Amino acid sequence: MEKKPFRSGYVALIGRPNVGKSTLLNKLLGQKVAIVSPKPQTTRHQFSGIVSTDNYQIVFLDTPGLLNPRYKLHRYMLKSALAALEGADLVLYLIDIHDRPEDLSKKLPEQSDIIFKNKFKNKRLLAINKIDLVGKSDILPLMKTYHEQGIFDEIIPISALHNEGIDRLKEVIVDRIPYGEPFYPLDQLSDVSERFIVSEFIREKVFVCTQNEIPYASTVLVEDFKERTNKIYISAVIYVLKNSQKAVLIGKNGQMIRRIGAEARQAIESFLDQSVYLDLWVKVRKDWRKHDRDLNYFGYR
Repeated sequence: MEKKPFRSGYVALIGRPNVGKSTLLNKLLGQKVAIVSPKPQTTRHQFSGIVSTDNYQIVFLDTPGLLNPRYKLHRYMLKSALAALEGADLVLYLIDIHDRPEDLSKKLPEQSDIIFKNKFKNKRLLAINKIDLVGKSDILPLMKTYHEQGIFDEIIPISALHNEGIDRLKEVIVDRIPYGEPFYPLDQLSDVSERFIVSEFIREKVFVCTQNEIPYASTVLVEDFKERTNKIYISAVIYVLKNSQKAVLIGKNGQMIRRIGAEARQAIESFLDQSVYLDLWVKVRKDWRKHDRDLNYFGYR
């Protein structure tokens, strides 16, 4: 049988916070790489998730949710999301099933107008996520309404959580990316290091285990990552803005930091497929979200 010509392309995954971009990316990859939580603004960095077969390679650019920035970290996140568009062959815009076309422009910051410029004519796809939350009879009229807007070239209903519509979404993307050689080895899953993914898994557990301002005030830095006698030793620091947040993260008699550590270690071991010793610390770095020096130090710039 004659082998099909190879296709390869970059797809920018764009959308507002909490619409399910990271959940979708993990389903597309078939493995958890991007962190998820019920809280918005969990994703802070742009990074690539790579889906490869013998016939194609899709490089998905996962991005922070589009938002109206309030401090320098937010401005970095928005800049990172919009930068993903510059080298993209396709834009995949993800929305929640409850979003309506008339609200689309209202819920996007002005900077995201680039999505609708002519540069991406015939290159805009819309994925309507969380269709499991409504009846099937509600989906087709909504798709028709979006189609009549004339913004998107194809509209695909999906449920990232329940893996519904994902294969169809891949088919649509593959048909639209250009022919070309792969950008990465076919067995590579992402363009980021294991060290980065480990830091993200720890930060995910901070989002899951704590409330209020704590998740948004925290960031994680892996200081040591070494393999020792069939076990990986990892030392990491969770940084927060003030002492009261540090006290919450540690918890009474160290209960909270032990819980975060135990849940993070389980996720890290599943990803690395190896036993892990995780040593967690909590430190204060005042106003780190507002200063270029600190954002550089934590890898946000």
